[in-house]
Amino acid sequence: MAGTVSGETARRIQAALVRIRERSGVSLAYAGELNQDHKIVLNRFDGPVAGPLRTATLEIGYGLGGQVVARRRPVTVDDYFRTTDITHHYDRIIRAEGLRAVSGVPVIVGRRVVAVLYGALRTTGSIDDRGQEVLADEARALEQDLVVPARRGHGERDDAAELRARIRAAHLRLRMVASRIGSPEVRDELDAAVAELVGPVPPPAIPVGRLTGRELDVLGLIAAGRTNPAVAATLGLTTHTVKSYVKSAMRKLGAETRLEAVVLARRTGQLP
Repeated sequence: MAGTVSGETARRIQAALVRIRERSGVSLAYAGELNQDHKIVLNRFDGPVAGPLRTATLEIGYGLGGQVVARRRPVTVDDYFRTTDITHHYDRIIRAEGLRAVSGVPVIVGRRVVAVLYGALRTTGSIDDRGQEVLADEARALEQDLVVPARRGHGERDDAAELRARIRAAHLRLRMVASRIGSPEVRDELDAAVAELVGPVPPPAIPVGRLTGRELDVLGLIAAGRTNPAVAATLGLTTHTVKSYVKSAMRKLGAETRLEAVVLARRTGQLP
């Protein structure tokens, strides 16, 4: 998550830290985001930061934040340096900031811990029930804020995949219809309309040959999961002829298998 969060997500995390500090009275509120290496990167703060806490990278299971992620639940200590509830790998960093009592709460989206919210005191004392409740409330609110765009992203990807599948099915069906039309003029007009479903052909990185209409018909049916005999039956060809079209298409595209030929035909804009 670190380094890849959107500007809106970063603003929401920062706003949560401001509220945590205002509502709980902690000396410092800060957040760590889980990066792609499954480490916690401390990168958002509200309150003065004097030492190496900023941009510190923590291992899961170590220190207070690491225990929060490992246990997937809040962890609070009244004296960071005396407690036996956590490891003390990061005492130097915490001591440099003058922190004593620290509380951390996980932010969980899609069953995965994506961040940890912290509240800390620089004075002797403890983070009381009210302070811990504020942290928990802000973590839950942040989870709700983050889960909506995550679901929206999944929904958009699903919609795009469904649209591609429908375009491919329509393209194949129209090509089959065009192959049965006797009038050359009507067939050419339908072929042009079918070509619009594919869109403009991008220049390939490696020059490839253009496929004939029949080769496209064969590859389109293969892309739909048909076997060579099934393709032959659909197009009124022999299996031997279908194999010849497949080999020709593979040669033009530089493919080693018929499925690779389908991929390359799509990549070069000859199939949708």
